Amino acid sequence: MINGPALLGFITVAEVGSVHAAARRLNISQTALTRRLQRLEAELGTPLFVRSGQRLSLSAHGTRLFARTRPHLEGLLAAVREMKEEARSGNASVSFGCLPSVSRILLPEVVGGFLRKRPETRLKVYDSSADEVIGRVIDKSADFGVSLLGMVPSELSQEYLGEDPLVLFVHCDHPFAKREWVAWSDLIGERLIAGGGPSGNRSLVESVRAHIGIELEWRHEVQHIPTAIEWTGAGVAHTIAPRLIVGDRTPDNVRSVEIRSPQISRAIGILCRAGEKLSPDADMLKRMIAAMLRRTLAQGHDESAKPMPSIHVTLGESAAKF
Repeated sequence: MINGPALLGFITVAEVGSVHAAARRLNISQTALTRRLQRLEAELGTPLFVRSGQRLSLSAHGTRLFARTRPHLEGLLAAVREMKEEARSGNASVSFGCLPSVSRILLPEVVGGFLRKRPETRLKVYDSSADEVIGRVIDKSADFGVSLLGMVPSELSQEYLGEDPLVLFVHCDHPFAKREWVAWSDLIGERLIAGGGPSGNRSLVESVRAHIGIELEWRHEVQHIPTAIEWTGAGVAHTIAPRLIVGDRTPDNVRSVEIRSPQISRAIGILCRAGEKLSPDADMLKRMIAAMLRRTLAQGHDESAKPMPSIHVTLGESAAKF
């Protein structure tokens, strides 16, 4: 059984470096805190602290325990605080995880509409990578998540909303800007800007490089895809990114052009804990987000058009579809 008070005492001592100061912060006696730590060390069978003069420092085992337990305990404490605030105010709260490309461009409109219907509801969004969104839903710090679909844990349900294709962003004066679409082979020798770190545009393209059949010239690199698009507008080079990253807010001096042969897209959807019912407010917000994303992802998709070779990039894998 998890000894919550002892773990809280351990983390507090590790943060302040003193049993005396930690006891004051926790509003308990120093003797009581010492006993908690002794019971925890006895249960684990190893010392967690090393005394250095008047200050305590973590042992090797203590360091590992601190790194593994602190994030989870902080999440539990945050949940308790939120529940207390909710109980005092009588207001409901909804928390959700979301890809930054969705939360930055598309969610303000949805959130505004939701709060007009539920003005007293407290909202909290974790705009993070796909893996982090999944983690938030699993550990219950988020009621649901908007993320990439694919190889997600079995305890989560997946609601497919649509495909978000990769497009080429070019300066408005470049010849590509006048074209409806380009092939990947057209990009041979073109200078490109990589953006978004390990989960960004370069990683998406590299994950399906075998299907593209060419080497791309990633000349520059930035950490955030919107920065890469701004650089494109300055004429530095082109960049490749999911269409959703700008929504309908493409800068005036930048054009987005489809990339075909094949088309590469991300599968976007909503993740929930399987078999768990959402609160009425969380369910309402989830349905509003799902409706908005379905509409947005369907824009520009011609159902009557001749099918083209395409690759759907999902979490942890890519699948070719023809």
